[in-house]
Amino acid sequence: MERTGFEADGRALDTLARGLCRRCATDALARGGEVDAGVALLEEMVRRGYALRKRAYTDVVRALCDRGRAREALRVLVLVMIVRDFVPGRNAFDALLGELSRQGRWPDAMAVYAAAVKRGVAVSWKHLVSEEEEEPVRLGVPQ
Repeated sequence: MERTGFEADGRALDTLARGLCRRCATDALARGGEVDAGVALLEEMVRRGYALRKRAYTDVVRALCDRGRAREALRVLVLVMIVRDFVPGRNAFDALLGELSRQGRWPDAMAVYAAAVKRGVAVSWKHLVSEEEEEPVRLGVPQ
């Protein structure tokens, strides 16, 4: 868009990023490429200082988690929280917590959970079973 002289505002770029990632989160995930393009666009938008809606960040994190790319999803979450001083929504945290748990990365999952709680995000990551212990891991707000 820049090469053609078209100047896009934050809303247009946000829509483009969400569209790329939403497409990726469905059948296009297997084809590859779209998630990487979504992440690159998100990083560029953050670098340029565009304020995005929570949905854009959530779509990128979810698309990465759907592909088992928790490390990159965690990097996006940290980028958003530290560089942009922005707190993503519950769905982004839930997707990342689910993928980290699936991978058995408990220390990382606990750190993400703590970051969500510290920032006032009520995640729904409550009852998980550790493969090693075969006992529920209970986290979250007491019921």
